[in-house]
Amino acid sequence: WQVLRKFIIKVEVENTNRMNALVARYCGYDPTAEDAEKVWTRAGNIVKRVISSKSQSDDDDQNIADRLQGELGAFKVGVGAYLIRRKEIEDAMMSAALTLPAASIIENTAGFNAIGLAVIVGEAGNLSNYSSVRKLWRRLGLGMAQGHESKAYSTWRKEGGLSAEDWTIAGYSPTRLAQIYGVVSVPLAMHKKKNKYGEIYDKRRAHTKVTHPEWYVDKKGKAKVNAKGEPSSAHAANDAIRIITKAFLFDLWKCWNQSMTNVKNTVSSAEDEQSKVKKGVASSQQVKSRAKLVPA
Repeated sequence: WQVLRKFIIKVEVENTNRMNALVARYCGYDPTAEDAEKVWTRAGNIVKRVISSKSQSDDDDQNIADRLQGELGAFKVGVGAYLIRRKEIEDAMMSAALTLPAASIIENTAGFNAIGLAVIVGEAGNLSNYSSVRKLWRRLGLGMAQGHESKAYSTWRKEGGLSAEDWTIAGYSPTRLAQIYGVVSVPLAMHKKKNKYGEIYDKRRAHTKVTHPEWYVDKKGKAKVNAKGEPSSAHAANDAIRIITKAFLFDLWKCWNQSMTNVKNTVSSAEDEQSKVKKGVASSQQVKSRAKLVPA
C-alpha cells in the first residue's frame, strides 16, 4: 500500500508543479525578480482555487484562470482522480494499521494517527526485526553513523562534506525521511502542547539556543525574531522536530516489541493448554483401553 501511496503522491506533486509553472508564466513570473516568490505563490493559489472549485481572489486572477480554462479543467479532472485513489489507499492503510501491534499508541499520543503508523511500517517493515532503535532510526533517515554526529544527514546533504562511501554506510533516503516527516514529525510538533513530546521539544530548543547561537542570526549577523519579537530559527525548530520524532519512534519501537512479546506469551499459553488437553485425552483413552483388557 505504501508503494502505491508514494506513487500517487509523486504523480500528484509533479503535475501540480507543472501546472503551477504554466500559470506562473501568465502571472509574469521572473525567477530573477525580487517578487519571484510572491508571484509563484500567487500562481499556486490560483491552481488551488480551481481544484477546490473556489472563486479567485480578484479579477486579474480570474482572467488568468479563464485564459487557461481548458488546461486547468483537464488538470483538475486528472488530479481529482488521483486524490480519490489516494484516499482509497490511505483508508485501507489506516484500517490495516489499527490491527497492528502497538496500535494503542495512536489513542495515547496527540498528533499521531493510523496513517502515521501505516507509513512507518510500510517504510520499515516489522519493527521487531530491529535489534535496537538506532537501526530503526537509520532505516527512516534519522540515524547518525560514527563520525557524522555533528549534523543531521539532511544538513550534510545540503552542505556537503561526506564521501560516496559515507553515504553508502549511512543508508540515508531523503524520500523515506520525507514520508516520515509529513505524517509523523509535523503532526507531533503541531500537537506538542497536548503530548509529552512538547517538553522534549522545548528542552532541545533551549539547548541549541546555547550551543548553536549561529542558528539564530541571519547572514548579516542580525538576530532572527518572530512576530512576537522572540528569538526564532527554522533550523533550530527542524532540529527539535527531528529529536521528538526519534523520541517517539523509540516509544513506538518499545511498545511494538512489548505487544509482540504479549502475543507470543498468549499463543504459548494457549498451545500449552491445548497440549495438556491432548495429553489428558490420550491418557484417558489409554486407561479405557487397559480396562478392556482386564477380565471381568
